Amino acid sequence: MAKQRFVCWNLEGKGPGDPEVRRAAAEAVRRLQPDIVLRQEIFRGDKRGHTIFDEQCRALDMQGVLGSESCTVILFNPRRLNLVRDWSMEVAACREYWARFGAYREAEALGNKADEQFTRAKNEPFTPVAVVA
Repeated sequence: MAKQRFVCWNLEGKGPGDPEVRRAAAEAVRRLQPDIVLRQEIFRGDKRGHTIFDEQCRALDMQGVLGSESCTVILFNPRRLNLVRDWSMEVAACREYWARFGAYREAEALGNKADEQFTRAKNEPFTPVAVVA
């Protein structure tokens, strides 16, 4: 396996209200060409945090998962890594949704190795987050 580049990014409260600070920080991180970014301090992650999260996914050309009821994000380079599990099963509504509609997702995933892996991970007992090469 090729070496992976990790970046830990913590704006310590300066980023939520200042888009320029976030843009400058995202540009600095992007130049590092990370495979995984461990992003802290996305306040109100369960509300407005998704706006900041989506903005940063686009700015870094990465995908990611926003922790439930937290201000932690894991971003990853989708050209090098695949998400196989996220935090969503921590939330009762997500578990109920998966119990009701997971079979549809399973049928849609057939034939796509990454999607099948994701579906298997969703059906396994809870594991917080897994990203694999």
